Amino acid sequence: MIAFVAITMVLATRALILLWVTGRFEIIAGDFARWARLNLKVLGVDLTIKGQFPVEQVLIMPNHRSYLDVVAFPLQRLVVFVAKIEVSRWPVIGFGTRVVRTVLVDRNDPESRRNTRKEIQNRFDDGVSVVVFPEGTTAQAPEIKPFRPGMFFVAASGEIPIVPVAIEYGTPEDAFVGSATFVPHFIKTFGKRRTRMIVSFGPITRDTDGEKLREKVQGWVEAEAATLRQELGLPEEVSLHSNPV
Repeated sequence: MIAFVAITMVLATRALILLWVTGRFEIIAGDFARWARLNLKVLGVDLTIKGQFPVEQVLIMPNHRSYLDVVAFPLQRLVVFVAKIEVSRWPVIGFGTRVVRTVLVDRNDPESRRNTRKEIQNRFDDGVSVVVFPEGTTAQAPEIKPFRPGMFFVAASGEIPIVPVAIEYGTPEDAFVGSATFVPHFIKTFGKRRTRMIVSFGPITRDTDGEKLREKVQGWVEAEAATLRQELGLPEEVSLHSNPV
């Protein structure tokens, strides 16, 4: 826990200074990747990546299991995330979200969809892909919640390509769900010798119909996640618990 906080604060502070001095967002790509690699190492995460990270700017849409999901994406390319505005107020993590230009969504703001589309396009113009968790919450394996339609209509109207991604962990208890609180879950999960994590990238997907796009992406994620669970030997019993993150 201490190592995670220290790594995050040191590298986020360094990135903030670099941004202030140079004004170039892409200059922090190395630090963001270093943050991910160091945390995977100190937390004992055995990460397997399948498929290819897209070269072009895309919306990356994974299912959502844990706060750790984000660590898999900056390893190969500079990315930013879409998150609810409340995350910016979390200790340590909130500081990091501001440094890496997270697109913050206020779900109580009726202009949120328009603002989000504009911010995503701004990130694309900077040569950066954007990660969105379309479930809007976490779920324990094997459950995958219905993908919220909003971002799919944003993508369809803006002809934005999407790459679906499936994420699974070595045990269902690795998911951050239900009434779990961050610190006890963190200690329990990463107190183990190793934590297994598999991330699988799917094909670039396009459609001008938002609902068809949602169905295509969710269908691929559900099928691929089921394959990953078979590989991990996970049970096919649905948990009804979830925890917004």
